[in-house]
Amino acid sequence: MAALKRALFFLALGFYANFVFGAGALSEAQVKVAFVYNFAKFTTWPATAFSSPQSPLTLCLIRTNDSAASVFSAIEGKQAQGRTLQIKRGIRGEDLKTCHILYIGEADEKSTLDALRSLGEAPVLTIADTEGFTQSGGMIELVAIDSNIQFEVNLDAARHAGMSFSAQLLKLSKVVLDSQAKGKHQ
Repeated sequence: MAALKRALFFLALGFYANFVFGAGALSEAQVKVAFVYNFAKFTTWPATAFSSPQSPLTLCLIRTNDSAASVFSAIEGKQAQGRTLQIKRGIRGEDLKTCHILYIGEADEKSTLDALRSLGEAPVLTIADTEGFTQSGGMIELVAIDSNIQFEVNLDAARHAGMSFSAQLLKLSKVVLDSQAKGKHQ
């Protein structure tokens, strides 16, 4: 049953990505953007994360080059959680707390840890493809396995920020770090 749900999720992800990016083979960057968009749809933020019911859902990009940033522009203005997705670049330090989603592109371990420290327990969904990201306190790590993109989830980090993920998202993850359930689930 889990394999069927995983297959259906990835099939839906592929349909969505083709809708946004057009027909044809998708680049790795396009697949990652589709994942980020779907993570936004299956994550719950505390009400205090938004100044009003009409506030946009802000996706901040750090350590992304112009090419990667242009791929993210395909989802700007789309709806997730009943909010319009807005993309920002060049956010640093304490201003990272104004983001709802933080995608960390090509970063070294120090830059990644600095960003996570700046956020503290702010309700910001953190996503990166840096190896060991979830073990360092990030929420979702994109992992390339046999030319496929999968993901790991750090449920503890999300809880500390007052956030949660849908059960469907958790079932599809490769690994869930969850101290309340006594460890890793695969």
